[in-house]
Amino acid sequence: MFVIKTRVKQLLSSLMVILVALSSIVRAQESQSQTLTIDQKQTAQKLGDGQPPASFSTNDKSDAKLAVYQVHRLGEKLLALRSVRAKAFEVARLAAVLWKQDETHARFLFEKALSLTIANGNDSEARALSTLHRRVIALIARSDAEWAKRLIDSAAKRDAEDQRSKIFSATNLRTALDLLEEDSPVAVQFAERSLIGGVAWGFRDFIHDLRKKDEPEANRLFLQALNYVSQQPTVNILEFHTLGLYLFTAPDLIDSDYHNTTLVDRILVPNITADRPGVPKALVRAYLATAADVLWRMTPDTEQRPYSYALCYMLRPKSINVAPDLTAKLDAVMATLTPEVPAGLTKDSAFRYLSLPPTTTEEKLTNAENRPDQEGRDIAYLEIAFQAWRKGDFKTARVAQARISHLETSQRLAAIIDFGDGAWAIKENAADVSRAEAMSNRLPQGIERSILLQAIAKVQGKGPNTNLTEETVDKALKATRSVSDGRRPFLLLTAAARLANLKSPAMHTAMAEVIRDFNSFDESALSRLDWAQSVQIGPMKARFPLDVANIDFGFNEAFRAVAFADPEAAMARAEELRHENLRAQSLVEVGRAFLEKLPAKPVQNEQAIRVGEDGMRKSASKTVMPSYPEEALKKREQGVAVVELQYDAKGDVDSTSILEAPSKSIGDAVARATKQWKFVPSKKQDGTPVSIRGKLTFYFEIDKDGKGLVQNPKQYR
Repeated sequence: MFVIKTRVKQLLSSLMVILVALSSIVRAQESQSQTLTIDQKQTAQKLGDGQPPASFSTNDKSDAKLAVYQVHRLGEKLLALRSVRAKAFEVARLAAVLWKQDETHARFLFEKALSLTIANGNDSEARALSTLHRRVIALIARSDAEWAKRLIDSAAKRDAEDQRSKIFSATNLRTALDLLEEDSPVAVQFAERSLIGGVAWGFRDFIHDLRKKDEPEANRLFLQALNYVSQQPTVNILEFHTLGLYLFTAPDLIDSDYHNTTLVDRILVPNITADRPGVPKALVRAYLATAADVLWRMTPDTEQRPYSYALCYMLRPKSINVAPDLTAKLDAVMATLTPEVPAGLTKDSAFRYLSLPPTTTEEKLTNAENRPDQEGRDIAYLEIAFQAWRKGDFKTARVAQARISHLETSQRLAAIIDFGDGAWAIKENAADVSRAEAMSNRLPQGIERSILLQAIAKVQGKGPNTNLTEETVDKALKATRSVSDGRRPFLLLTAAARLANLKSPAMHTAMAEVIRDFNSFDESALSRLDWAQSVQIGPMKARFPLDVANIDFGFNEAFRAVAFADPEAAMARAEELRHENLRAQSLVEVGRAFLEKLPAKPVQNEQAIRVGEDGMRKSASKTVMPSYPEEALKKREQGVAVVELQYDAKGDVDSTSILEAPSKSIGDAVARATKQWKFVPSKKQDGTPVSIRGKLTFYFEIDKDGKGLVQNPKQYR
């Protein structure tokens, strides 16, 4: 009996233990469930809705939601930075990246950036914030142009009265310049608005670049600028003179985007001696008429009178040819100005540099040799080498370089010439890098060798031999380690990006070195870097840009390639950067990678509805005209290009196919442009959204002056 009681007690004790254990498990599960519910609610709040991320249940939605959530987290990291400047602009960049996936949160981030850049006062910090504010608005304009316009108008009201028009003009023009490549019609709207506050510096550059995309619009804006100038009581003559570079240039720069500044007596003015090809005479006459009107009014500013006389002198021959009825007016202005300007300016010899006859290479070398002192000869040889280098005449450059007496300077110049020779070879024929490789083998370890090897690797990367490309990148890394200034980590990062494009595991080792190297420099040493090599002899300083084959040594583009290869690893590396500005930039690129790595939208089971070209064009809410490729112009390729595209239920283009084109470069230009088109979303009668498919046609023509024109069919012009 005692034994039975004892066993019963043991059994009851065991049951109690089991019940306690089960109770603990249940409580733990309930606690875990509550915790999960709280986490889901917090995640949902961050994602901007009232439910847990739908992405956690289905694969496609899960990827998109998770990527957006990751970008939200990056936004929080950016807003936690101490540097107002760093976080303000990079938060705005992240908002621009996020816009298509989550417009609501993107607007929230833009608002944060705007509030961070509201400036009070007029000290250097306030001015810097005002500049950042305008840059944020320019980013907003890419997503919502009307919002950007309202912001510019509002900011203008806050500016001081004496600065209002100037700042309004500059902000609109900056926005126009930022938009020109991706959305030229909207860019034109902002450029047009900029004229309300005056013709800002850079306006001529804008219409010059716009002319390559849409010449009629560029010409219209030029005429608007003239109209604005004609209505002003006082005009800055030098600015008006500079506006004339849209029509005229120096005799030796007919086919160049550059312009020359010429010495006239004791003043420097733009050389507008020669006519740019293909410019309509009506534009020239309009400029001459405005000039005659402005100069006739005579400015009381004595400092402007020499510039007025010089402009009259340079425009008079053009007036005789295009607008002879205006010549007498210009003559009268010059006669009135003659006693008011230095006597030397009124002599023809003051304008002797305007159209000097071309000098042969032999004459230049002989003139240099005949200079009386050694420094004078070396300066002349450096000038000859520099001008020849710019034109791709490396034979002449080497002859001049070899005659420079200072050995160290001559050797330094020899390396720059070899680099230029290799870079020019890639530019002329990217398919054959043998010349560039030969030049790279002649170069010492250093920046020129590093850049040229990276350009070669970029070309090799398009081929099947990845091992060869990786070997070239490794050589570039070795050359980079010999660079001692702040350009070194940027070169290392670009090489790491090349390895990322190759999907090479060596990228991770390279990135570890990149982060260490960036952290070894003070932030000041990493800003305002000059990607050029300068050679100086006495007062003569020649600057040789290290440009080659579209290689960009900017931080963002290179880190973007690394982030796209491995976003999680890139985010970890970004956190290691000690400079907040670089850390902020890198986090934005990580966010871009998270979104860009999302799988392509699945093809809908339902076939897209096909419409005619008329229907496609009428439903377009945003259009971008293709630009005429330089390669096609050189080869005189012209004809009809037809693209078939499909846009989705949101009005976004999701596929393009070139059906007909005179050449691959023209087809690529059409594809790039039409991918930027936007359409009014289409629906069935029952309200169901549908995809639309159709064709667009463009005509590529070369006029008698060799200028490329891209036009729509006549019925759509």
